[in-house]
Amino acid sequence: MLAVSGSDLAKRFDVRDIQELVVDDNSDAELVDVTTDTIVTEMLNDARGEVVAALRRSGRYNDADLEALEDENAAYLKRIVCEIAMLHLLRRRPRFSPGTLDAYEKIRAGHLKDLQ
Repeated sequence: MLAVSGSDLAKRFDVRDIQELVVDDNSDAELVDVTTDTIVTEMLNDARGEVVAALRRSGRYNDADLEALEDENAAYLKRIVCEIAMLHLLRRRPRFSPGTLDAYEKIRAGHLKDLQ
C-alpha cells in the first residue's frame, strides 16, 4: 500500500502537538524527531492497517490499485491515514485535548465508512 511517513504527518499537523503526544516520560518533547520516531511509525502503521482493512472489505481496490495512486488521489489517502494516526496519538494522551479526541473519533468513523 501507499507509504505514509512521519514527514507526511508533520506536513499535515502541528509538529509540536505530535511531539507532545509522543512523549509520555516527561522528557523534552522538542527532542522528538517526528520523521523517525518509532511511536509515530507505529501509529501510522495502525492507521494504514485500518484503511487497508476497510478497502478490502469494500472489494473495490487491491494493493496494485493503491500503489498506482498519484497526485491528489495519493495525497487524499495519505490525509486519511494521517488523520487516523492522529486519533491514535490522541488516544495515548486522552487528556491532551478531549474535544479534539472526540472530533477525530468521528472523522475516523466517517473515513472508514466511506472507504468500505
